[in-house]
Amino acid sequence: LDILIKDFRSEDLSKVAETGYVQTYLTDYINNIDHVVKYYQRLIWLAGDIKNKTVIDVGCGFGFFAIVAKKCGAKKVIAIDQDEHFCNAAKKVSSIINMDIEVRLLPAEEIASLKEENIDIAFSTNFIEHVYDLKDHYKKMNIALNDNGIYVAETSLNSLNINSIRRIRPMHFRAEYAGPESNYSMRINFLRKNFNNLPEKEIDFLAKKLYNFAKDDLTKEVNK
Repeated sequence: LDILIKDFRSEDLSKVAETGYVQTYLTDYINNIDHVVKYYQRLIWLAGDIKNKTVIDVGCGFGFFAIVAKKCGAKKVIAIDQDEHFCNAAKKVSSIINMDIEVRLLPAEEIASLKEENIDIAFSTNFIEHVYDLKDHYKKMNIALNDNGIYVAETSLNSLNINSIRRIRPMHFRAEYAGPESNYSMRINFLRKNFNNLPEKEIDFLAKKLYNFAKDDLTKEVNK
């Protein structure tokens, strides 16, 4: 892993991301790369020996955890995220670091579709607090994992009750959330589809202004 840390430090990852919020996260991780890699290694240890195992990284972001898992000996690592900008960044980072991980644009809600991959271990870091229906998530994860599969989920929450999740969700980026540079077209399409009585000028104004809002919040603001 020391070699991996040196690789992260030596490579120029300053322009990997297509959007600002992805690059902000990426830069922060690079600045703390020693801590990040060692922390991910400890999470991997919780699952035991991952050598020659098929591993999935749920909500992979820019792929750092997936890369560490591959370096720790995983036979195959599938990294999924529902944000195309994160997926594109993960592909670029893994290519620069020369680590063979498979990145897929796939929301966690569709994780059961990976059943045929024979997944031994699923990991998620700073992801599970995004999930609104934990029971449904666990059911789908159980389908995706093989009979002896395990799921290791790390979260910044002290608890995973529904009130905690409702409180924390607006603080995190999701595909339904919008960054100022990204997802403008997504907001435009959402507004056109759901509020076809709005003039195009107002749709454009709202799509640019409400970059912090998720779909439910967009609806509330428009109805005001």
